[in-house]
Amino acid sequence: MALASGVELLQQNTCSLRTLDIIPKVLNNQYEVYADGSRIGDDTGFSVCILKNGEPFKIFQFKLNKSSTVFQAELAAIDLAVCWALENGVRINIHTDSQSSIKALRSARSRSATVNKVKKNYYLSEGSVGLTWVKVHAGDPSGNELADHQAKSATAEGGKLKIPTPYSSVFVERLARDLGRL
Repeated sequence: MALASGVELLQQNTCSLRTLDIIPKVLNNQYEVYADGSRIGDDTGFSVCILKNGEPFKIFQFKLNKSSTVFQAELAAIDLAVCWALENGVRINIHTDSQSSIKALRSARSRSATVNKVKKNYYLSEGSVGLTWVKVHAGDPSGNELADHQAKSATAEGGKLKIPTPYSSVFVERLARDLGRL
């Protein structure tokens, strides 16, 4: 029993060291999924738009904490889509306009808890999830444009979702507090 839990712990900790083999498109997928993040003023949110046969099937919208970044929102959207596929046992292709998210997921040594969580879930999908980049505002009204509109709406109306505060925000807050003491 102790050996099994040690192996599990090792697997969890080495996920950040893995370079993910991201499949751009899976065959025989049941859904096309568009994921997007947005920030308007101090409000950040994301949407996941699931399409079946080109028509909206399900739309998720979440508003994040004030310290969240668009990068975190983009990753949270991808993660929600991957988890939805895992929970429902379906094959999906995720489309995102976030090249930085895809690059982060491909990196071998991420220190970001958010990136490593998404990498772990994507790894667990075992080839049932494709992930590809789409051009921003390419005029696809049923996909990326829908996700973009829903993500902007999520900044004001989405369900609340707490994610870890990025280290950069913690650093800036501490620096500001320390400078205020001088």
